[in-house]
Amino acid sequence: AHGMPPFMAQGANQGFEDAIAIVTLIANIANQNNWDNKQAIAQAFAKYENLRRPFMKYIQQATLTMFPQSSDQEWQAYSQKVYTRN
Repeated sequence: AHGMPPFMAQGANQGFEDAIAIVTLIANIANQNNWDNKQAIAQAFAKYENLRRPFMKYIQQATLTMFPQSSDQEWQAYSQKVYTRN
């Protein structure tokens, strides 16, 4: 779990993204019938951690410091990273 200050309305948004990532990884475990494969499960959650943690740190930092609001250029860079990713 990760705390998310409410200043930039990202808490629920990131919760949804976390849920989608977890569900996708669990679905892969189910599709491969790896329920008893501890290594596959550990790898799935390590993948989740590697996928989500860097972005969460970025969002938390942006929220706590409000740096995207410091200039138009910072806001554009933040918007590009947050709203136009796949």
